[in-house]
Amino acid sequence: MEARMLALFVALCAILVSAAPLGAAPVPGASRDSMTLPSAPTFLDASVCPAFPTTTPVDLRLDAVISGWYGPVFDSFFQQVQLVADVSGTVTTSSGATYHATGRFVDDGVYSLLVQDLRFDGAGTLLLTGRDGVMFGQATLRAVTGPNELQITYTSAKVCRSH
Repeated sequence: MEARMLALFVALCAILVSAAPLGAAPVPGASRDSMTLPSAPTFLDASVCPAFPTTTPVDLRLDAVISGWYGPVFDSFFQQVQLVADVSGTVTTSSGATYHATGRFVDDGVYSLLVQDLRFDGAGTLLLTGRDGVMFGQATLRAVTGPNELQITYTSAKVCRSH
């Protein structure tokens, strides 16, 4: 009798698992979407690393590819999101130093639809590498549209050195 119950339980579990669609939304009723915010006015704050061999960034060419899930609207004005942003590009400083930038950020929050130009507001890591130095650390990324703008702020530096 126990063997039959166990077999029935295993069969029911297999049916339930096979009925769950692959890639199902992590938020009930959510839809998947992605967008690329091309180089736009971008702000980079690396002040947590005073030894980093840069002066004020003067040319920031960073793209952000944002993808993930947008939940259904609730209470008429709010929407839950689960997004990932991959940032890449170059940073050139007023001293002529050029750095390659790569980063990954996660946004798992609730947006107010009253602020319609906010596209991403999350935390992650950013790496700047160049002939003159390396900087790696935790950072925040805020992306808005109308007009497109990226703001990256280092919150801590794990690597901060000149070459």
